[in-house]
Amino acid sequence: MKNVILAITLGLVATSVFAENIPYDQAKNAGVKKCLPAIKKITDFVIEDGNAGAHSFWNTDNPDSSAFSTIIERNFSDGAILTNVIVSPTPNGKCYVEYQKIINMNKPCIATAQGLEGAEYKAEVNKEVSILKHGVVSVYLIPNGNQCTMVRKEVIADGLKL
Repeated sequence: MKNVILAITLGLVATSVFAENIPYDQAKNAGVKKCLPAIKKITDFVIEDGNAGAHSFWNTDNPDSSAFSTIIERNFSDGAILTNVIVSPTPNGKCYVEYQKIINMNKPCIATAQGLEGAEYKAEVNKEVSILKHGVVSVYLIPNGNQCTMVRKEVIADGLKL
């Protein structure tokens, strides 16, 4: 419970700042050292130079012993993108990096898929959610009435050597 309360408190203190890397600052202030460069690299990629807020989680007793996880809200003139980022040290001395971008598209999934130039249809997860391959990113299209929720997921198993 102590871990969750501290993570929530820190995550809510810095809710929205223009072009500041809040998750990196949170990880650094929490004492994360092993994967700090990987956290910076992936969160810089997600935030770019825009308005973003974050809500982060980490092991408060030993921040280098497990994953650092953050949800980043990145705002654009036409809406927000929510990105979940996970960075964790691996036994081989590298860092596992994974992120998922969640975007609500104002068009049906067929139109969304057609707009992803170079994307290749792979399968259905079960019945309704389509899987596409778009370069190194897996894309999941979730029908949402006349709209589509798109989840873009990339896994970098050995993201960065420590």
